[in-house]
Amino acid sequence: DTFNLTVNPINDIPAILNPLNDVVVDEDADDTSIALDGLFADVDIATNADDLTLSAVNSNVSLLTATITGSSLNLSLLADQNGLAEIVVTATDESLASVTDTFTVVVNSVNDAPRSFTLATPLDGTAVQALTPTLSWHVALEVDAFDMVSYTLYYGSTILDLVDVPDLEDTVFTF
Repeated sequence: DTFNLTVNPINDIPAILNPLNDVVVDEDADDTSIALDGLFADVDIATNADDLTLSAVNSNVSLLTATITGSSLNLSLLADQNGLAEIVVTATDESLASVTDTFTVVVNSVNDAPRSFTLATPLDGTAVQALTPTLSWHVALEVDAFDMVSYTLYYGSTILDLVDVPDLEDTVFTF
């Protein structure tokens, strides 16, 4: 007796070949591009002309953006931000079977210089002739939330005899 055996293909779930490593960068670093070639595999691609669609979900949109272009995952940091984000990369086949790989992005804090500030009184460039003048200035913006800004005041009749008053924490100084 002879018989014919027919094996019908079934959809196989995609698999992770090379898990993504966590990423650690400093605040305000350049964009990071991660190649996704070879990350996922699906035997149905070779046997049934299946195709994988890649997508990414970011747990912390106030820290960075995560976009897939072609077979690259691009991570773009938002300015002056630090913290953690989990990125979930998913490969989905044409039958909607999928697999995910999750990794963490750590953005280290960097101490930023305070933003510029302006003199309030007297107006910048104004000659002061009082014996006990009072100077005041607008607060310098501090990007780093918990840092304290201190000021150093330099005064004198010429550039050669400048005197400095360091570590002022208020925005008013009276001689």
